[in-house]
Amino acid sequence: MDCTEKADLILRGLGGEHPMGWIPGGDHKAAISHIFSGCAGWSGPTAGTWGSITPKGIGSFPRFGLTESNDALLFVIQ
Repeated sequence: MDCTEKADLILRGLGGEHPMGWIPGGDHKAAISHIFSGCAGWSGPTAGTWGSITPKGIGSFPRFGLTESNDALLFVIQ
């Protein structure tokens, strides 16, 4: 997974929120908690994929209902 893929996933999950907590040196845990409290998930950029923010990080999954990093197509750990 390259930096562009990670950034695309994070920006999609942010859904317009300010990215300050996600940039280097930011408070990633607080940013994830804030977004997690208001976002259950979203339809992924590819048909049949599902994006979700979990307390452990943010990921793109092959189907709805999966939330574990080992099930993810792409996962960024907080």
